[in-house]
Amino acid sequence: MSYSSDIYSSSSYRRIFGEAPRSGRVGLASGGSPSRLHSAGYRSSHRTYGSPSAVSSATYRRTAAPGRVFSSIQDSAMDLTQSTAVTNELKIIRTNEKEQLQGLNDRFVSFIEKVHNLEQHNKVLEAEVTLLRQRHNEPSRLHELYEQEIRELRARVEELTHEKSQMHLDCVQMNETLERVREKLDEESRLREEAESGEINGLNLLFRFRFPHIILV
Repeated sequence: MSYSSDIYSSSSYRRIFGEAPRSGRVGLASGGSPSRLHSAGYRSSHRTYGSPSAVSSATYRRTAAPGRVFSSIQDSAMDLTQSTAVTNELKIIRTNEKEQLQGLNDRFVSFIEKVHNLEQHNKVLEAEVTLLRQRHNEPSRLHELYEQEIRELRARVEELTHEKSQMHLDCVQMNETLERVREKLDEESRLREEAESGEINGLNLLFRFRFPHIILV
């Protein structure tokens, strides 16, 4: 993670501020530091004019030493300025990264809340759908109950119709039997009357034969 953050920081710095300035030492190396230029001038003057005197050598030492100190101080100041600038830029980049991470974290939390709300809404919709299905199935269930009751009533009607037909047949048969019994009774009554009438006539003839002088009224 530190390696990727360094690369990100470096690339972000380059995108924002371009290439970092080169060290001041490069310029001094290319252009020559004051001490080196002074030494080169001294060496050339020494080769041109011969060996210097004791006074000129002491003067060179006094003039060359401040040049080196000034160059070292200037380099340190430039390095410190560049380090401060880079540190400030890294702080800015890290601050921006923290803000971006905080923004992403806030977006993630908002996304989680939206998902939770959608889940709750989905549960409510599922409950409503279940209730609607129950309401939709209730009339069909009542229709099935009505149909079953109608079938039972129709079966009862058919059963009663069959019983009625059977009773009608029974009545017809009983009427026929009654009619036959009535006819037989009438026939027996007629035969009995005829028998009784014949018997009376026979008795009358017998009485007349035995008692001719008695007149029957």
